Amino acid sequence: MEKQIIVAHIIGKWLGGGVESVVMNYYRHIDRSKIQFHFICDEDSTNIPYEEIEKLGGKVILIPPYQKILKYNKELKKVLIDGGYKIVHSHINTLSFFPLRIAKKCGVKVRIAHSHSTANKKEWKKTLIKNILKPFSKVYATDYFACSEYAGRWLFGNKTFNQGKVTVINNAIDLDKFKYDEKIRKKKRKELKISNDTLVIGHIGRFVKQKNHEFLIDIFNELHKENKDSKLLLIGQGQLKEYIEQKVKKLGLKDSVIFLGQREDVNELYNAMDVFLLPSLYEGLPVVGVEAQANGNLCFLSEAMTKETKVLDSTKFVSLNNTAKEWANIILKDVKYYKKHDTKEQVSKCGFDINEEVKKLEKRYIKISKPVVLHVVNSKVFSGLEKVACEIIEELSKKYDFIYVTQKGPIINTLKKKNIKYYIIDSMNVKEIKKVIKVLKPSIIHAHDYRASCICSLSTSNIPIISHLHANPNWIKKIDFLSLSYLFCAKKMKIILTVSNSIENEYVFSKYIKNKIKCISNPFSIEYVKKLVKLNAEKKYDICCIGRLDEPKDPYMFCDIIKEISQRNDNIKSVWIGDGPYREDIIKYCETLEIENNVDFCGFKENPYQLLSESKLFLLVTKWEGFGLSVLESLSLGVPAIVSNVGGLRGIVTAKCGKLCNNKIEFVDEVNLLLYNKDIYLKKSNNCLIQAKKYDNKKEYITSMDYIYFSLL
Repeated sequence: MEKQIIVAHIIGKWLGGGVESVVMNYYRHIDRSKIQFHFICDEDSTNIPYEEIEKLGGKVILIPPYQKILKYNKELKKVLIDGGYKIVHSHINTLSFFPLRIAKKCGVKVRIAHSHSTANKKEWKKTLIKNILKPFSKVYATDYFACSEYAGRWLFGNKTFNQGKVTVINNAIDLDKFKYDEKIRKKKRKELKISNDTLVIGHIGRFVKQKNHEFLIDIFNELHKENKDSKLLLIGQGQLKEYIEQKVKKLGLKDSVIFLGQREDVNELYNAMDVFLLPSLYEGLPVVGVEAQANGNLCFLSEAMTKETKVLDSTKFVSLNNTAKEWANIILKDVKYYKKHDTKEQVSKCGFDINEEVKKLEKRYIKISKPVVLHVVNSKVFSGLEKVACEIIEELSKKYDFIYVTQKGPIINTLKKKNIKYYIIDSMNVKEIKKVIKVLKPSIIHAHDYRASCICSLSTSNIPIISHLHANPNWIKKIDFLSLSYLFCAKKMKIILTVSNSIENEYVFSKYIKNKIKCISNPFSIEYVKKLVKLNAEKKYDICCIGRLDEPKDPYMFCDIIKEISQRNDNIKSVWIGDGPYREDIIKYCETLEIENNVDFCGFKENPYQLLSESKLFLLVTKWEGFGLSVLESLSLGVPAIVSNVGGLRGIVTAKCGKLCNNKIEFVDEVNLLLYNKDIYLKKSNNCLIQAKKYDNKKEYITSMDYIYFSLL
């Protein structure tokens, strides 16, 4: 189950500039079956391509400009709530503080601040405002994007950039669209009434102070003095256009400077140029600079922009401290020896091919939009319930961002091997879990066992909690502090998962939370188990047990049974796979019983199945058991299971494949029967796999868990 990701892009005033061009380039090429864009723009915008956006399945939403702050906040809040957006991507640099603050209030999980430019002291008013707002750029943002390293460091700081927290999204373009074409060159020059031999200088940019048009005209004036057969193409609109037109007239350049306004054929106009000139006061990474180089133009850029803009060796950065005449001389010197050519391969290698770069943006959106699901586990080791949690994480990691929350212990080594993200807490308490929630901002909390479930429910009031119960300890059968505590906390849980019906049947207060309980047995795959063993291996052990050396598994009872069996055959051989706090005491107990040679304690095994397959019988004398995954694993290998008549084991083990026992005498009798009656043993062994197949549910289990998560989002 996958939802289409809708990204709300905060554009501000859409004037048809470079930022809008970059966003539209990505929008045209992104996989819109997975990701769709909605554009939130100021109502006084111009040049919004409504028709194209609508055709691509997007939406344009107009709101008051941020200068009308009260109306802006009110309308933006309404738009974000009504749209139910999970991602807001703001492109208005330091001003992103305003929309992202509203986005956080509206509960938007992913809030991206995107740095597209820098600043310059010559625009002192703008720069002052930017410097005031810059420290707040990270306050409401959850993710930081930038068009270049320079722009990223400028807005978010060197420390943040060095920590790898800034994602650089190149201002990529459709290289085929901007590829140099001799036929189009001749066609455009003819339309513009420019001869083939004329030197054509081009510039694309809004008529604003940042683009430094005054100095650009001075440069062209000096160049034109040396080469009368030269033209300057100015493409764009803006508030300073009339002022620049007056300057052109005063300098007597009216016939040599062509004002083309806002154009839809910019990609073709590049072909008409020989030189592209961009003496901006500041830039992030100008997309027009990339487009011009992709077309093979000789480019001269101010040093006030990121060096990542340079794609071709021929491109030059020139200092704004140089005079206009010095700029003109540099251009005239280089243009003598330059000829336009196909540059697609070079531009692509530098990371500006939209067809490649859009894949990176898609992956980034998908990654950051993944709901964060915490698996909160009270134990520090890897055993049955921990295995279930890890399997869920491994199988659904493409759809959800899972983080395993645990205390420091042996489990960390397993999580590292499985490449599962984890977060270590000092202890399982409300204070620690509240801290985890604040840092990790989960969409769902999946708590395993009773204690973790209760702690999580007391730590939050608005995050859905799944309480996953893997066992049915004796206290759930009676009215006491623990059973009452769980009932109180269960009121705040969305779903209570039980691994067998026995848990619900035995819990004394189950009728009060019946509507929340869903039984879903643990994930089990016969194919997976068999892949990890060499079948038909020699039987090295008579008896095997898998479990923690702790109270629930009752290892003392296990040792007593081995002692009884050894009275008949002192060569009996058993193995216990697992570790735990009782280890040293149990080893001493075996010595006391004089059965130390009859029991091997091999500790924790990541793959216990080979030893299991090398055993004749599986013996589990547990005091309680929610499900009994290790029992199914033994049955899948043809190893009969002799187990306690408790909990979920009652539904798994039958007389055909093993035995449910109520006391030590029954355990001893059944073990002796199967070890010394070959016919009965073979009959039960042959039935084991038949029984195991009834529980082979891995695919269905993962589908069910996916549906549960999906329903809570």
